Amino acid sequence: MRAHTYSGYLTLLFAVCAVFLFPSKASAYLMGDGGCTTDSVSITGISETSSGTPIYSGSLSATSCAGLFQGINDGPANNPDPNIGELEDGFLNGEPVKTGPRTEDGLDPLTFIDSTELQALSGDGIFDDPGWIHLAEIDADSGTRYSFLDTLDLASVLDVSLVCNLGPPNDCKGGTWNLAVDPAAIAAVQAILGPNSFDHLAFVFKSSTAVSIYDFDFIDLAPAIGGGFNFATAYTFTGNWNMDDFQNPNNNNAQGYSHISFWARDPADAADGTEIPTPGTLVLFGLGLLLLLFRLRLGRA
Repeated sequence: MRAHTYSGYLTLLFAVCAVFLFPSKASAYLMGDGGCTTDSVSITGISETSSGTPIYSGSLSATSCAGLFQGINDGPANNPDPNIGELEDGFLNGEPVKTGPRTEDGLDPLTFIDSTELQALSGDGIFDDPGWIHLAEIDADSGTRYSFLDTLDLASVLDVSLVCNLGPPNDCKGGTWNLAVDPAAIAAVQAILGPNSFDHLAFVFKSSTAVSIYDFDFIDLAPAIGGGFNFATAYTFTGNWNMDDFQNPNNNNAQGYSHISFWARDPADAADGTEIPTPGTLVLFGLGLLLLLFRLRLGRA
C-alpha cells in the first residue's frame, strides 16, 4: 500500500514489459522437507481496538502453509531494513537463509501471492517486491522484539503476545496469541505506506530443527468476517496456535518453539488510494500501444 509517484509513463511501461519478457533474475526457491497443517494456527476473534466492537468470533484456520523447512534459520527476521516489503528484505520477501555454515536461496516470493500482486517499491520500476512487513518476533528465551517500519518503531503502535497452555514455559508447544493495533497506528503507518492497510497476516514458527509458515489471506477470508476490513480502523486479533507440525523424531512428541514471527503484507495502491494497474495489465496495454503505433506507421508509409 505504499504510495507511488509515477512520471514518464512510457519509461515505466517499457520497464515493466522488459521484466516480463526478459526477466533479469530468477525467483528464489526454498523447498520444504515435510508437511504442515493449516489448523496449527487459527483466528478466534477480531474486534475494533478502540470500541471493542466484535467483527468476528469463531475459528478460522490459516488459508495456507509452507514447510517444514529443515535445518534453516529464518533470520535476520526481526530487523529487515527499511522493512517496507522489498525483495530479499526479510525472510518472507525471499532473503537468503542460513543453513549451518552455508547460505541458500530464500523463500519463493510467490509462496502466498501471485505475480500480479508484486510491487515496485525500490524505485527501480521493476515489479518484483512481495510487500511483506515484519511486525515482531517472540523469542522463547528473550521475549518480544519489535521491528521498525522505515523510521517508525512498531513497538509504539502494536502489542503482540503469546500465552503458553501446552507444555512448560521453557518448552511451550501451544497456546493463544494476541495482536492489538493501536488506533494511533493508522495515521503513522499510512504516512509511510499509503492509504491501505494489509491483506495477509502470516506467522513463521521456528523450532530447534525446522521452520514453517502459516498465512491468513483476508481476501479469501472476507466472506467469513463480514466482507473484510475498513483500512481506517485499528483491530485486535486473538487466536490459538500449536507446534504439532514439529514432531521430535526421538519420541514423536511436538517440539517447543524457538521463536515465532508476525508478518503483515502491504497491498499495492496508488497515491490517491485507487488500486494501481497490475503488471500483467500494463504489459497487455503496452503491447497494444506498440501495435497501434506500428499500424499508424504503416498507414503513413
